[in-house]
Amino acid sequence: MVRQKRVAVVGNARSLADSAFGAEIDDHDLIIRFKFSPIPSTVSHGSRTDVIATSFEVDPSLMIERGASYIFWMSPPRHALPRWILRSPSFFLYPRERHQALCAQVGNPRPTSGLMMIDLLSRSPCKSMDLYGFDFYQSGSFSGGQTKETTPHDYDTEEDFVLRLVGSDARFSHRRSGMDS
Repeated sequence: MVRQKRVAVVGNARSLADSAFGAEIDDHDLIIRFKFSPIPSTVSHGSRTDVIATSFEVDPSLMIERGASYIFWMSPPRHALPRWILRSPSFFLYPRERHQALCAQVGNPRPTSGLMMIDLLSRSPCKSMDLYGFDFYQSGSFSGGQTKETTPHDYDTEEDFVLRLVGSDARFSHRRSGMDS
């Protein structure tokens, strides 16, 4: 699915709305979005979605609305996995063993779906991966009302992990906007 593909991974940071990355995002071979896949503006966020990665139940209509062909379930608790996703022919389940290894590597028992996807792609044969909308909660999120302090995630640790990866793997770039700069 990703072999020799240019992949855009679009996070939910509010700061992405301060950019004009939309056409650049849409120019990728594969576009991955998270959770409810907010697109407040096509100028900043683009319009295409190929994959929705989530750890929360989303309405099946979101796949149709976004034109997504694949859904990735990132959460290790399998009891929360909705039946419609299990029946989907284009469903991917993030490996439990990979989740455990990532938790040990970053010292955090609750990595975000974004970090899990970045980790998964780092082990893939993708040609390139560009990150958009990842400011590690500096500007908040379009997909929820929590704050950096009230989420169960350690965004500082995740930022360190991602910046080390971007610095060590030439396939990766962190496209910054707004508060990211």
